[in-house]
Amino acid sequence: MARSTSKLDVGQVVAFSTKLYATAALVDQVAEDWQQQNGAKWASEMRTTVAVDSGELRDSIRQVEPGGITFGDAYWWRFLEYGTVKMAPRPFINPTMKRIRTPARKDAAERALNLLRGRK
Repeated sequence: MARSTSKLDVGQVVAFSTKLYATAALVDQVAEDWQQQNGAKWASEMRTTVAVDSGELRDSIRQVEPGGITFGDAYWWRFLEYGTVKMAPRPFINPTMKRIRTPARKDAAERALNLLRGRK
């Protein structure tokens, strides 16, 4: 079996490791920033998208903390989102989330790549 004659540059490994840790921290920060900036927008868009019968579910959707959404006592949001044996799904959470989340993901990926490349 042939032995490799190339040497491992520990300094480069350490530098790359440092960049990876910084990238992970950046991704966490971007996710937190996104939740704080878009939680109210997400709740507002869900209220306009949800199927309305009595309006109780629509009126119960609100942001409870940065990025946290609640449906109050309206437990039946699950039945609308995922459907039941007797009812087809009428999703309002996932479509809204995808509309808001896609630009945030692109921004986070670009920021992470720039950090790994040594740019800020």
